[in-house]
Amino acid sequence: MTVGAAWRDGVRRVNAAPFVLAGMFAVTLLIALPLAIALRGMIEAHLGDSLTAAAVADGNDLDWWREFSSQASGLGTTFVPSIVGFSAVLDNLAGLLDNLPMAATVAGATAAWMIVWSITISMPIVVISGASSWPFLMKRKQQNSTMSPIATAARSPTITMIQNGALKR
Repeated sequence: MTVGAAWRDGVRRVNAAPFVLAGMFAVTLLIALPLAIALRGMIEAHLGDSLTAAAVADGNDLDWWREFSSQASGLGTTFVPSIVGFSAVLDNLAGLLDNLPMAATVAGATAAWMIVWSITISMPIVVISGASSWPFLMKRKQQNSTMSPIATAARSPTITMIQNGALKR
């Protein structure tokens, strides 16, 4: 399959299942919103009623941004100039290639996103669609101890009802 054909196939699949796109957006929003509110509070507490607050409200103040970054801890350390635009992608790629550790808050949010996504959206879709690459999840007796949490999740009541034909598309 060529790159163009794979791209068209992917676009066709997304257009055929808009609820997956909406679900992905909702999960991302629910994970990111509390972090954004917390970061807003940190910035607000740092600025207070200073003259710098007015300058930052009117535009970008790189000196303040550097000062905030140097004093920040936890989630505040992720508020760096590289989060604007495509720089975020390049910064993440550079961190991955340089084997830099991910901020604990970002790692936690990423793990939460992956867990919520796989439980609420991904796994039910795979089971409903009958994807042939996941039948190992349904065979409990053949699972070793490392796969038992996945097998347990796969045998949830909703998925069992879908498997048995109680819930139809």
